[in-house]
Amino acid sequence: SMRQMSVELSSSQYINKLLGIDVMVSHLQCRERCPLPCTPNPIGCPLKVGEGCVYDVLADYAPDSSPSIPPLVISCVSEIEQRGLCEAGLYRLSGSYVQVKDLKEEFLLTNMVPVLSEVKNINTVTGLLKDFLRNLKEPLLTFRLTQAFMDAAEVSDEENSFSLLYQSISDLPKANRDTLAFLVLHLQRVAESLETRMDIHNLALVFGPTIVGHAVPNPDLKIQKSYFLQCLLSSLKGHGWNTSKTRGQLSF
Repeated sequence: SMRQMSVELSSSQYINKLLGIDVMVSHLQCRERCPLPCTPNPIGCPLKVGEGCVYDVLADYAPDSSPSIPPLVISCVSEIEQRGLCEAGLYRLSGSYVQVKDLKEEFLLTNMVPVLSEVKNINTVTGLLKDFLRNLKEPLLTFRLTQAFMDAAEVSDEENSFSLLYQSISDLPKANRDTLAFLVLHLQRVAESLETRMDIHNLALVFGPTIVGHAVPNPDLKIQKSYFLQCLLSSLKGHGWNTSKTRGQLSF
């Protein structure tokens, strides 16, 4: 309806300002027909052959053009959404550690995204995505802003909390902003699938430390990171981050 489209346009303009990227508006019922962003090869990434354990910072793997998202992240999400949204325990169950290790080494040695359609166990693909994010030299939210994000999530007033989240997201580097938006949209779709049995709370428990920062032995901090992601998924969904994807750009 025209009323629904006008609401969608308002949401898209708001998020466009937030991310600084091009957007495309579509009817809610049409969003699943939109293709994923294209996945160019990460040419020129400063990969360090032989180190094999820790990746560089996120921007080293992302294109300069919008959306500035590492092709490995886009490929993993694409494969997961094609095959994994009917899998119970998605992101909670572990795949093959050996295969994740092999896929990571292939990526670092060849500077090419592996052919993920040949990976039989979708939990191995989720493991590769988590491994990539978890082993960046700097977490997705950056060392500088991590505490600001978690402080924003602790604010009891919803509007004030979102305003602080908005400010922190605006302060992120472009690659981190675009990738965070892409992952939030993806995790919301996972949570909406009843077959995965992974609601926002469950996803926050298993994915929170991966997005917020490196795993730590302090259980209280791990709980805080999980609570932050739960607030992020809930708050941003309520402000229009529940939309689709389109080739070469993010769509809100």
